[in-house]
Amino acid sequence: MANLKASSGQIDQSSDFNFTGDLKKDGVDVAVISAVISMTGGGVLTARRINELRDGSLGYTLPLANSVDAGVTLDVTLNVIGVNPKITATGSDTITNIEITDTSIVFDAPTSIKLASNGVDNWRFL
Repeated sequence: MANLKASSGQIDQSSDFNFTGDLKKDGVDVAVISAVISMTGGGVLTARRINELRDGSLGYTLPLANSVDAGVTLDVTLNVIGVNPKITATGSDTITNIEITDTSIVFDAPTSIKLASNGVDNWRFL
């Protein structure tokens, strides 16, 4: 059994998740924990977080790719059946999945995705 210790972080009582911070094993970083943000009614998704969509809003947007460093990720989950939320890139940003580039994603079933910014103008599927 690993001996993990929270070396830094904070507890957020208002979140669905209780701890955001770094985990260390024997002084070495082993994981970074991200808070879950429950989203309803649209709005800008948050990088470095798990964005849990809870409705079929068409108004979810990605932050500008150049607002975060290259390689920064953003997770989106949909666990609700019967809704079809849409996520749209902001400004002239694009979203790339293998060789297909578009400006929006429509969820048609419960799923989870992870996107990474190139730090300039694109979010790509991982």
